[in-house]
Amino acid sequence: MIKRFFVFGIVSLMAMTSSPAISAAQPNSQAAMPRLALPVEPGNYPDESLVASEEGSVVLIATIGVDGQMSNARVESSSGHSRLDEASIILANEARLSTPPTNAAGEPVSVEVFVDIVWELPPDTSVAAQNDLELDPSSAFAVAYFKPDVDFAGYDSLIIDLPEVAFREGWRLQHGQATSFDMERIRRDCAQWFLDVFTSELQDEGGFQFVDEAGENVLLIRAGIGELDVIAPFLASTFDPGYSIAQSGTTATLGLELFDSSSGETLARVFDRQQSSSANFSAVVTRASNQKDARDIFAGWAELLHARLVEGRIN
Repeated sequence: MIKRFFVFGIVSLMAMTSSPAISAAQPNSQAAMPRLALPVEPGNYPDESLVASEEGSVVLIATIGVDGQMSNARVESSSGHSRLDEASIILANEARLSTPPTNAAGEPVSVEVFVDIVWELPPDTSVAAQNDLELDPSSAFAVAYFKPDVDFAGYDSLIIDLPEVAFREGWRLQHGQATSFDMERIRRDCAQWFLDVFTSELQDEGGFQFVDEAGENVLLIRAGIGELDVIAPFLASTFDPGYSIAQSGTTATLGLELFDSSSGETLARVFDRQQSSSANFSAVVTRASNQKDARDIFAGWAELLHARLVEGRIN
């Protein structure tokens, strides 16, 4: 189940959140303008477009300044849906390249580019439909499907196992000194922290009981953590100075499925991507701060799930 869950959810979802790429700057004529593919994150999708199942491809023309900031975006080719066109303009005008375009001398330049934006409904739509799940555009999770009129009032006990953990593609290449032992240790630690945090939130704060066997009042939770990116890991294979400096923090994607443990019926499927609060500025990173980053991300997810389950327990 988890393997299928990753294939249809986390892996495909993250294909929409990769960093934009741009070819080298060229002379400013439309025939030679470079193209930039701007990814759509789940939170960018207009709620009305999700409900209306709107999809389409947009081509914009925009200006990238010498500081990498994109501006003056306008539609060159419409998606066929005004909401997606407007959302594309907003997305482009908020985008900023970490490495601005340069000329042949390596100097930053302002340049006009084509911007390709593809709006595709979350890739788990067909899987969700097979289980009679419906998109919940009001959910605090980035993408969430629930069984229509699902009521969690009858569930007072939970089964939850250690989640599977998968690194971001290319993570080991970036951290060439990381061994299989290092990666297994990080996966094991993250899985245990996840279970500890969810147990604390749902049992200690939520009043749910954790059990080992299925039953009529038992909710089964299966989770996966994908695209894990630990920016400054501490590796057993290298000299450990005790700290390092990083310009971004830990990021991870959650995939979560809820089942009636007795019947096996799928009640919900949610996805969300989070970045630790230490992201976007230089910070001292230690083993303790890496753990705190991960636990903070997991705590945010646990609170969202707690809130959703409690909605159905209020008489």
